[in-house]
Amino acid sequence: MIEQQAKLLAEWFWTDRWMGSSAFLLPVEPRGLYREMLTQAWRRGARLPADHESIRRAVGCTLAEWNRCWPKVSGYWRAEGDTIVNDTQVA
Repeated sequence: MIEQQAKLLAEWFWTDRWMGSSAFLLPVEPRGLYREMLTQAWRRGARLPADHESIRRAVGCTLAEWNRCWPKVSGYWRAEGDTIVNDTQVA
């Protein structure tokens, strides 16, 4: 018999933690990019490729949106090998 791994169908999202975070105080556009990145990272074991084009495609944002928002959200991510991670999400 093949053992099936349980699939987590939802991302844990602690509203109080989110609303108390410094990222919640970002303007709405970069805040949206940040949340989309967290969701995409959740689906990938809490990691995103350290490639801006790949991230842009995954979150569905234009180059102009990326150029406006990435400088505001980049501080919430750190490089780890060929990926980027958000330490709060990893924890």
